[in-house]
Amino acid sequence: MKSSVLLLLLVAAAGGAILGGFFSYQSYIEPGERFGVLELKQPEGPARVESIVSAYNTGKQAQGVPKIEVDGGNTFNFGTMLRNASGKHQFVVRNVGTADLVLQVGGTTCKCTVGTLSEGKLAPGKSTTVDLAWDAKTETRTFSQSATLRTNDPSKFELPLIVEGDVVDLLAAEPAEWNLGEIATAAPLELTTRLYNYSTETVTIEKLSWTSESFGAGSEIVIEPLPLDPQADPAHASASQAFDVKIKVAGGLPQGVLSQTLRARYKTPTKDDFSPLEMKLTGLVVGDLSVMGNSKLTTDEYGNQLLKLGEIDRAAGTEETFYVSFRGPFRDQAQITLGAVTPSEGIEAELGEPSIRGAVKYIPVIIRTKKDAPPMDRLGGAGRETGMLTIQSDRDEVAPLQLRVVFKLTQGRGS
Repeated sequence: MKSSVLLLLLVAAAGGAILGGFFSYQSYIEPGERFGVLELKQPEGPARVESIVSAYNTGKQAQGVPKIEVDGGNTFNFGTMLRNASGKHQFVVRNVGTADLVLQVGGTTCKCTVGTLSEGKLAPGKSTTVDLAWDAKTETRTFSQSATLRTNDPSKFELPLIVEGDVVDLLAAEPAEWNLGEIATAAPLELTTRLYNYSTETVTIEKLSWTSESFGAGSEIVIEPLPLDPQADPAHASASQAFDVKIKVAGGLPQGVLSQTLRARYKTPTKDDFSPLEMKLTGLVVGDLSVMGNSKLTTDEYGNQLLKLGEIDRAAGTEETFYVSFRGPFRDQAQITLGAVTPSEGIEAELGEPSIRGAVKYIPVIIRTKKDAPPMDRLGGAGRETGMLTIQSDRDEVAPLQLRVVFKLTQGRGS
């Protein structure tokens, strides 16, 4: 008795994950139904267990054991398909073992049907089919659906059948987004993308334009047909057309958050009301001029620079000083001046004497509310305006700095 127990322990250790997984499965996952050769109702003797483990360890087929195999593997990649289209694939499942293979569909994320089985069993040497159908309803580019087959194969109690691939719109852009990080305001931008047609119809690009007319005015867009080469561009081998797009944006962008949308309007011979394909351009435009040196200076979520003066008794007024830092190749050549100050009836500003420390020139700016100003609300938000202070130079290469002044002038008790 002791020798049999010892032999069983040694064999179990040699079998490792196979037996551990099997007994765990029978004990906890399927307590009411017993699959496989090693049934708890009729425990196998040490010699039988040893023969099964030995067969698996040496790559041989154990006698009296089912074994599942899927032609071509259990993952099917459909390549590329149009968004919201439907697809299907048939997996061929074989029993290459020496005992009946029991199959049962477990969890599934798509439609799944199993070919007819006699009493739910597949005899040795026989095969059946598992049909998976799916709808490519996803907002992302990558797609994956699966169904799980439960079996009595001791080495594969659960086998996932997976369908995966790329889902695209009829017209797709790559890249469809440019995130440029920090951008120097004086620097021009050069962007490129490619448009791919995944339909069987010819696509005509009617118009490529930015949603912002002012941004588009400084932009040049060139689109040209691109010959398809499946070997050089295997990721888009299923495309029927391609276009090369080159974009140039002039320098001098205003400082702050950059968020623009490029729209491609297109049609086919049978349809001309497609929703436009949109490409996003984002970044943060930083210039040679910036503000610093006052705790009331801040930046909002859109990258706008703010000076928050708060609520002020118009009779008492307020005065704040901050600094404009000027760096870059035009620091010693450009003349800095004040531009528009609005509302002019509420606030005024003046520049102090500049000083140079290292590579930066610092110009003090004094801003104050006018004591004879009428009550006014320039707190911004909910459709309300803010004040605005513009600091500019006499060089086109240096973009002006616009500072939003947030304040409210009230009628004090003593007024």
